Amino acid sequence: MAAETSPGPVELLRRHVRRMPGATVFELAGERADLPPERLTFADLDARATALAAEIRRHTTAGDRVAILQESGLEFPVAFFACLYAGVVAVPLYPPDAQRTAARLNSVVRDADPALVLTSARHRRAVRDWLDGGVLRTPRLALIDEVRTPGPADAEPMTARGDEPALLQYTSGSTGDPAGVVVTHRNLVANVGQIQRAYAVSSDSVLVNWLPLFHDMGLLTMVVLPALSGIRSIHLTPGTFIRHPRRWLELISQQADANAMAPDFGYRHCVQRIAPPQRAGLDLRGWRIAGNGSEPVRPRTLDLFADAFAGQGFDPAAFRPSYGLAEATVLVSGFRASGPPRRLPVDRAALGRGEVRPAGPGSPGDAGAERTTVLVGCGVPADQEVRVVDPGTGKVCPPGRVGELWVSGPNVTAGYFRRPERTADAFLTRHEAGPGPWLRTGDLGFLDQGEIFVVGRLKDLIIVDGRNHHAADVEETAGQAHPAVVVGGVAAIPVDTAEGEALVVLAEVDRRAPGFTPAAVRAAVRRALADRHGVSPYDVVLVRRGALPRTTSGKLQRRQSRRLYADGAFAADLVVAEPAAAPVGN
Repeated sequence: MAAETSPGPVELLRRHVRRMPGATVFELAGERADLPPERLTFADLDARATALAAEIRRHTTAGDRVAILQESGLEFPVAFFACLYAGVVAVPLYPPDAQRTAARLNSVVRDADPALVLTSARHRRAVRDWLDGGVLRTPRLALIDEVRTPGPADAEPMTARGDEPALLQYTSGSTGDPAGVVVTHRNLVANVGQIQRAYAVSSDSVLVNWLPLFHDMGLLTMVVLPALSGIRSIHLTPGTFIRHPRRWLELISQQADANAMAPDFGYRHCVQRIAPPQRAGLDLRGWRIAGNGSEPVRPRTLDLFADAFAGQGFDPAAFRPSYGLAEATVLVSGFRASGPPRRLPVDRAALGRGEVRPAGPGSPGDAGAERTTVLVGCGVPADQEVRVVDPGTGKVCPPGRVGELWVSGPNVTAGYFRRPERTADAFLTRHEAGPGPWLRTGDLGFLDQGEIFVVGRLKDLIIVDGRNHHAADVEETAGQAHPAVVVGGVAAIPVDTAEGEALVVLAEVDRRAPGFTPAAVRAAVRRALADRHGVSPYDVVLVRRGALPRTTSGKLQRRQSRRLYADGAFAADLVVAEPAAAPVGN
């Protein structure tokens, strides 16, 4: 077998260590502009990762899993690259101090069964108490920021083959239980190259980030990409962004070539929390790429943000919607030559039948918008093959049909950790679509002029009276039905009734909104769904803001919402004490 010549992530990082040791690669900005940032140069990163790798080797053997229980900050990239240096498999996670995610963390750590846990001195007590609770059989703990200087025998990183695992990236759990995706060294290098080309990342680019680093989008685009590309990445903690979203835009304003990305929620948060007087002083003319991914890309959000920050020089053509998933390392598509994102108005009824038809004018007395769904293009695949496949027959769909998106490329990962049946179902070695291997994404969509349009999740289809309704489309309509409905705070779920499958809408509401009464909101939601989708919901449940379950990356968990509804668990969160429809089974 010929020796592998392509450089791995460690080799690429160390090239920059040799060429530009004093250049800053990671910077942690303070919560206030007058607080000095903390910085890591390439030389700092290499020295600290080398020292920590020596500590890791004392407690592990090559190929062991090592859990990183660390918040976003400079310790996180040190720990991640130390794992690669040591030849172990990183498991990026977060400290056990968030009550709403404690159950998920326990489940993930038991599944990964790490030989060692890494954290910082700041979290030592919380992590030690958590480990002492018995979540692991033989817990070992090492502190990222308290390591000895490596000796000569420890100084050289291990060289891994491209097909060896680099990390386990646990899925968000938005459509099921989290599973560890096995990402190889080759996957990392391949997807970094694809991201560079899709977003036209250059040596002058500066990344500005608030995304959590344990999540695939934050890890790949804001930790691995800068280290392997030789560029600077400026970080805010997610908590700082939630409290002070203007700080993110302040940092972007300081760059001549800024590349920053967020899910739909992040852009909405900026609009809602940064009042017009607070926008003064921001200069967003240098924001060249504004990535948008990880959840449905909503046209309304793009418009709200562009309108809100037009006076600060934001160019709507900077928006770069993208599509990806952990099973493809992170990015599948995002390339667009120029101009603003494409919007495709399609006939909603035809879309429910799996057909892509341009929206036509309404009939007399009808509003055309009531029969139209506007989809946003997620760019051209980034050096990957994408096919649209009928999930029932396994045949490639003809143009103009919605099907399951299948992906093939060097970034398609090795499967799920210790889940051979799930791996065999999602990762196919042969298919008429081409040589593969092919990843079955579970996402529904189509290609138009080579660009990916995502319609929804295969598992989130709701079938009422024989017609398909996409949960995200229903949620968008309900979210605009009344000012009191929280944008992004709606879950559309199917329930079983004596008459068959039915639709239930769970909506978070703001009781301070103008015109709020429970009756008015329910009536508005029902009317909007009848007008635009021709469906009458079985139940419309109004709950307080934040009551719906979400993943650690902010995605709504529809399956968990369905279970909670069936169990009557939303009773304490109802905005008024009044009887709801009787819970039904799963």
